[in-house]
Amino acid sequence: MPLGREGTFECLEVPGGSDPLLGVIPLEALGIELDLQNQQLKVLPMNSSQTYLTILSVSEQLLLSQGKSG
Repeated sequence: MPLGREGTFECLEVPGGSDPLLGVIPLEALGIELDLQNQQLKVLPMNSSQTYLTILSVSEQLLLSQGKSG
């Protein structure tokens, strides 16, 4: 892969002329996210400190420490 990411996944062969389908497990394992609005695939950072989940977690911790949970 040109992204430097690789994985081994189970797959099924579909008849010729069928649209290929890529499942959520391979997407997550490879750090790829669907951008449905723009109909594109987004490559996520492999470093967990750069993901939106970390940002949400830190924001939540700050709110809790300030007594503003919710």
